[in-house]
Amino acid sequence: MSSFSSSIGPGLRLGYAVVPRDLIHAATTIKALIDNGLPWLEQATLARFIRDGSLANHLKRIRQLYRKRRDALIRALHSHFGAVEISGAESGMHLAWRLPADVGAAESVQGAARSRGVGVYPLRDSPAYLYEHMVDYDRILLLGYGSLAEGLIEEGVAELSAALRP
Repeated sequence: MSSFSSSIGPGLRLGYAVVPRDLIHAATTIKALIDNGLPWLEQATLARFIRDGSLANHLKRIRQLYRKRRDALIRALHSHFGAVEISGAESGMHLAWRLPADVGAAESVQGAARSRGVGVYPLRDSPAYLYEHMVDYDRILLLGYGSLAEGLIEEGVAELSAALRP
């Protein structure tokens, strides 16, 4: 199950489920019982967008855009903090950054960053907090880059660095 929210836009409000052929009837019946208000015009438009290759072209374009933004974030982190331990660079539109030993806990970093107009989010504040068994989860920040231009990413990391190293 997924949606087109991050690839096309959250306003579209269309999702999908891939189910085994023998469960299609049951899945569509359950969907109808839950919500029978299907947006037929949006679905028809999306189907055409997929059929004529426009979705594939769009995805290729935004993957390049997000790759540049991700790379800008990684470069900025390395530039301001040296060797950094990150995860999640392979997919999504955010990174998980394990804070260096000489930096406070994620919640204190969030406060310092917020005071300089930068939004960073402790792992604890995300749905990923379900993984509280992870070692030092309170030392991990989530850094989003999907909606930020490369220049803003550099500025944000510079402000974060200034906030953490007075």
